[in-house]
Amino acid sequence: MQTIDAKGRIVIHCNVTDELWCKRIINNLNVTDYSLELNGKLTDSKTSLKIVCIICCLSKNYEKDSKRQSELQYAFKSQYRLVPILIEHDFKVQQPWLRYIVDSLVISTIDFSRYSCTFSDACQQLRRELAKFANNNDESIVNAFNYLNIYQECHKQGWDEIPKLLFHIPAALFHDAIDKRQPNDMTKMISLMSMLNDGSNGKAQTQIDCFQQWLTFMNQTNQANRNIKNEDSENQPQVLHNSQEYHTHIKEKRVYCFRIYCSVN
Repeated sequence: MQTIDAKGRIVIHCNVTDELWCKRIINNLNVTDYSLELNGKLTDSKTSLKIVCIICCLSKNYEKDSKRQSELQYAFKSQYRLVPILIEHDFKVQQPWLRYIVDSLVISTIDFSRYSCTFSDACQQLRRELAKFANNNDESIVNAFNYLNIYQECHKQGWDEIPKLLFHIPAALFHDAIDKRQPNDMTKMISLMSMLNDGSNGKAQTQIDCFQQWLTFMNQTNQANRNIKNEDSENQPQVLHNSQEYHTHIKEKRVYCFRIYCSVN
């Protein structure tokens, strides 16, 4: 629900099967200062409003949803403000990753799952929590833009142990290793992941090796793309952009990066 002159975005984060029920919460919040979004995009962009908080709608379907898991762990790692609400009666968190997040939050879970006579009370409690953010100009939030992409790649490749290990990597190290792409910090992060794996008698080393190769390939590809962009703006005549020679130049650089990746594998 887009609000004119909104100060920021509030994302209602839920499983798709719970969306209809969660719309009821949106309709009863009556928050005029913010744009309310049902499962809106969690990554901020230069053209979008800043996320004020994310309301996590707890249920069995939500806990089992791998996409929501990736997004919520991204949000938690990126230090977004999270407000947990219970929307399923008698639901108790079972998954360790979700229990860890909920238990780490200062805000207690707001219960929307009881009989409808208490629904308005729960809405009032939620509004009071949201009101606290209005005068809080916290600029310390870290936006780890690559975090969600990494989780999605792990899910696609079947690297199910990698998110569990990344969950315990300090945010500062992750930020320097991934967002700033510092090679030494990336090596340090991989070493810490291996240490965590050994300490838990895990069998994730093969996944860690594949993950490291993927990170290296992505880093080399991004570096090549940045070099191409710099050459375009500094050294290449504008008319060259439409020539066959220019496109061959780009293709050769990208093939070079791919060959590096293949040689690693």
